Amino acid sequence: MAQYDVEEAASHLSELADKVAGGEEIIFTKGAEQFQIVRIPSSAATKPIRQPGTGGKGWMSPDFDEPLEEMSEYM
Repeated sequence: MAQYDVEEAASHLSELADKVAGGEEIIFTKGAEQFQIVRIPSSAATKPIRQPGTGGKGWMSPDFDEPLEEMSEYM
């Protein structure tokens, strides 16, 4: 893991972004504080958003809404 001061990193930002894109982890420091930059896998960014439902695989009878014969005395 490479470590860079924030002021130094500002002048080499494009180069550091390429390193992160290549999978390298980088730590930035500012005084006594440290910040770690980790690359997000591209597969996580391109996952489709899941939509609820059956995906077109469900089936419903045409008479689904019709009253049941057994219930006719109650209606």
